[in-house]
Amino acid sequence: MAPQSISTVARQFGLRSSALRYYERIGLLPRVRISGGKRHYDESIVNRIAIIQRARAAGFSLADIRELFSGYSDSVPVSRRWRELTKRKQVELEAATQRIRDMQALLEKMARCGCDALDACGDRIRGKVKC
Repeated sequence: MAPQSISTVARQFGLRSSALRYYERIGLLPRVRISGGKRHYDESIVNRIAIIQRARAAGFSLADIRELFSGYSDSVPVSRRWRELTKRKQVELEAATQRIRDMQALLEKMARCGCDALDACGDRIRGKVKC
């Protein structure tokens, strides 16, 4: 595949050209070839952008993605890198899921509130009165 311009690649991924320049600036993308004052992306960089976008869609932060690309020794297989990162992400998701469940339970409790005044809710929250 012939190198593609930054605008072509950005359009392909639904990104702005500035996002690709930012990815380059923070080290997610290698410095690209500039010809005629324009950046040109070869297939390996386009593939890397696809990985970045897929990881972002799965909830990985840019720091997580940077770790995937450069946070390991070259001898560490990519499969192991993904396993380690996804294991951490799954722990985060479980914690977020528990927070959501706790919030849902609290909202259900609040929806059943029979208090006539907010002060009474404060007493109930502090356990002075059953809700």
